[in-house]
Amino acid sequence: MKGKVNRAHIGQQLLTTIGNNHLESEVFDGFYVEGPHALKFGAILQDKTETYRLYYSFDGVGIDIIEDNIHIILTTSNNGTPFHQYLWLFIGQNSIRQIFDKETISEDNRIRISHKMMKENGESIGTFERHISKIMAFSS
Repeated sequence: MKGKVNRAHIGQQLLTTIGNNHLESEVFDGFYVEGPHALKFGAILQDKTETYRLYYSFDGVGIDIIEDNIHIILTTSNNGTPFHQYLWLFIGQNSIRQIFDKETISEDNRIRISHKMMKENGESIGTFERHISKIMAFSS
């Protein structure tokens, strides 16, 4: 893993507003399906390895970082424009690549989004990247 979770962010909310969407990232102790978030947002297991699990729903993604016994939730905290499930999966996989500083998603499971979707949602994708950078204490 490139960095460790900055434990000061556990229970804290990172919130950025873009247009009518409030993009929210939070870190919690324990794993996603063991807490209330799976019941609130839903939980479809997309990918799992010995180091992480990636869940998605129509409202966002949950990422378990197994070594640190924490989960990260990336979502919108209002009823703004909903994101397509492929975009959520792309954001989740992009976050996993950022956290682990390597390609951990197999080629067969990698989500690809269109150039149009990337262009329309680039600011939101970049916002979640900045949230992950703040959550992680990256080593240089």
